[in-house]
Amino acid sequence: MGYQTPVFVTRQKFCYYPVCDLPTIYLPDYVNRSIWFDTGSRHIRYFFDIPSSSDDPNLVITSAVIRLHLKRREDCPCAYDADHSTSRLHIKIYQYRKPIRSHARLRHSNMRLIDAKMVTWDSARWVNLQVTEAISRVLTRGRKNGGFEVHVRDMEENVLDAKTIIDPTVCSMSTDYECTDEISPSDTSYEEPVDPNFSPVLEITTTTTSRLDHS
Repeated sequence: MGYQTPVFVTRQKFCYYPVCDLPTIYLPDYVNRSIWFDTGSRHIRYFFDIPSSSDDPNLVITSAVIRLHLKRREDCPCAYDADHSTSRLHIKIYQYRKPIRSHARLRHSNMRLIDAKMVTWDSARWVNLQVTEAISRVLTRGRKNGGFEVHVRDMEENVLDAKTIIDPTVCSMSTDYECTDEISPSDTSYEEPVDPNFSPVLEITTTTTSRLDHS
């Protein structure tokens, strides 16, 4: 039996908060700032300042999740709602196919549905949206990062103001930070943070495969 070259797999995790101001390197011809930050929109747009691409052909995006924190609901009639119909939300996340340079690119034809979740909003909670394929397009296929847009509707398909439901980004935080795997609250070493940060966060897990070179 011949000698087999050892294979090493490196797993890494990266976390990013949305930017509160678009990176100037992408302006003015990349994203229209006034359209992106339109305060009249009932949807929320997120731009994560991740690397534009990777030169490593062995890099694989194994998981990418955008975590959104729903605000504590004060007016929920949930206790009188046996089927939870008044507390259910339909949350959708889209990726812009092309960066927004004009209002024409706000059309649905320029938006790719990435994930959708039906959730019960009866208290504060986290919602995880899977965006692995979307992040892979940017990091491993060299596609431009057009950002994301989140829509929220009720059970009657009425468009809701997402900003009144999802906790906002804390702009005093660095856009990227060192992150680790979550610790379960049931763990004896777990401590509830004194000042929890409920900003949206993008968590990317990657693996890189390499072989030991004996030459």
